[in-house]
Amino acid sequence: MKNKISVDNNWEADTYSVDGKRISDLSEVKIGAKKYKVRGVEISVRYMDMGTVGYGRSMHYFVTERVFGTKMEFDLNEIADQKTVYATKFTLAEK
Repeated sequence: MKNKISVDNNWEADTYSVDGKRISDLSEVKIGAKKYKVRGVEISVRYMDMGTVGYGRSMHYFVTERVFGTKMEFDLNEIADQKTVYATKFTLAEK
């Protein structure tokens, strides 16, 4: 199946790619046989590089699943490390 998501997690920013092409927006994914709507949140992470403080900003995406009757959000970064995730609605980043 096409549109496999990969996540590059580094100390400055996270990037999401679909089939090797960077994406700028993600609104729906497929994990196993189920499709999930995705909620994107811009995350800012403070870091220090040789004494200089900086902030990395990137999007994190979350899916919601009902577990024992309670809705819970899961970080797509963690899911993509363990399961194959496919993008079903997304926007490729401009070059």
